Amino acid sequence: MKCIFKKWVSVLLLITVISVIFGGCKGKEGTVFESDGFQYKVYSDHTEIMSYIGNGGAVTVPESLRDEPVTVVGAGAFKNRPDIKSIKLPSSVKIIGEEAFSRCSGLTVLEIPKGVESLEVGAFSFCAGLKTVKFSPTLKTLGENSFYQCLSLERVEFSEGIASIEKNAFYSCQVLSGLNLPSTLTQIGEGAFEKCVALTEFSAGNGLKGIGDKAFSGCTRLKKITLNDGLETVGEYAFYGTAVTEIVFPDSVTLLKGAMTQCTELTTAKLPSSLTVIPRYMFEGCKKLKALELPKGITGIEEKAFSGCESLEIKAMPEGLVTIGDYAFEQCVKINEFNFTDSLYEIGNGAFSYCVSLSKIELGECLKSIGKQAFENCWKLNYITLPASVDTVGENAFDSCKYLHKITVKKPAGSFDTSNWGLGFKVSFKPDEGK
Repeated sequence: MKCIFKKWVSVLLLITVISVIFGGCKGKEGTVFESDGFQYKVYSDHTEIMSYIGNGGAVTVPESLRDEPVTVVGAGAFKNRPDIKSIKLPSSVKIIGEEAFSRCSGLTVLEIPKGVESLEVGAFSFCAGLKTVKFSPTLKTLGENSFYQCLSLERVEFSEGIASIEKNAFYSCQVLSGLNLPSTLTQIGEGAFEKCVALTEFSAGNGLKGIGDKAFSGCTRLKKITLNDGLETVGEYAFYGTAVTEIVFPDSVTLLKGAMTQCTELTTAKLPSSLTVIPRYMFEGCKKLKALELPKGITGIEEKAFSGCESLEIKAMPEGLVTIGDYAFEQCVKINEFNFTDSLYEIGNGAFSYCVSLSKIELGECLKSIGKQAFENCWKLNYITLPASVDTVGENAFDSCKYLHKITVKKPAGSFDTSNWGLGFKVSFKPDEGK
């Protein structure tokens, strides 16, 4: 009986030793190993490259290590290795981690293999020598700062499949000159192509839903912009400072403030027919903007919407307009006549200041408020009738109107203190008299 017991103990010990030698060779979950110039962690179902400690040059990442597929290139794994001249990734890789190849300035050509689904934050940022990039159809997301300031990047080949280009993905890629975006792309993030100064054309794919804040801001050579039907949002300052000459916004889109600010070459614009409010700074500084039809449903024109539009000529406001914001038409020097509808309730501070050609205005019968300096320096304005509905006239509302010689108020005498209106003559109060 004792002999049988000893034999079973011996068998169990042998099984334990074999398990340790062969079954346990992978180590504990997440153990770090090193071989062939790579430090890596092995998990139960995959391997992650943690760091490259090899000699640089042409680097090939193995498809598997310790019998587990290499699916992740970890955060900073190849960071700050300018001696790496090329990188070949296996199809097993699904994720390229945060700053994985950041500042690998020796890389010139990059092909993302089939299998990769995500580039995480700053994956190839500051790769100063990188010239061309080709993406695989499995890639869904270009993470934030993916190719941030890749100053030599000239060409990017997008594949169908990419759905999102995140914040600052190609920020300040200064020689990137062409974009062929896939139809699968739905979102361009904030600053995604900001300061890509060599871009000359942007054509949105059919599936695009949103263009983020500053997405193309500072693209000073961008002359042609084509937007797709179905586009839902154009973000704040999305096309700030571009060289676009004309723009057509689809009826589906919502515009945010400053979308076309300082587009100094813009001459014509078509706004969405569904638009009800023209956002702040929308066309501020668009000096050549001349041809513009305001949609019929407009109820508000916000602060500085057309400030500095020196070529703009608009005579009639749409029916239903309620408010004109502060400095909305400031320095619109070509406007010579304005006819306001009876729906207009408020004219903001400085709304028409320095409209030096404005000689005639017709104010509606529901107007309640005229803001400070509203018509300041409207040199050619010579006569104004204020309707009985007006309750407030701000300080210096008519200051420096050189040729203004008469204001008639359809209210009883003493209804206003006119001493701070910026006038050099007395105001006539005639409640029963029109113009």
